[in-house]
Amino acid sequence: MFDKEWDHFYSLFNEIHPAFISNLKENHPNLSERDFKLCALILMKFTSKDIATLFGISVSSVKIARHRLKKKLHLESNEKVLDRLLEISKVTTT
Repeated sequence: MFDKEWDHFYSLFNEIHPAFISNLKENHPNLSERDFKLCALILMKFTSKDIATLFGISVSSVKIARHRLKKKLHLESNEKVLDRLLEISKVTTT
């Protein structure tokens, strides 16, 4: 995803999920900027194929990125990344 397009997506995303990125950064400071983008796309329920197209990578590379993200989020093998991201999106900052 090009930077200008990401900036536009990010601003729209923040209108819908205003505290998500800040909560994610606070709870998981080890994540990279690309991880934040991946999390936002997963939260918006983009498919692996769509994410691959946006990032300019293969679907298998998206699967690897999801697996690495799962490790960075400290999830068990039976836990889903989307479920954890939905939990984070429901937390509001004060």
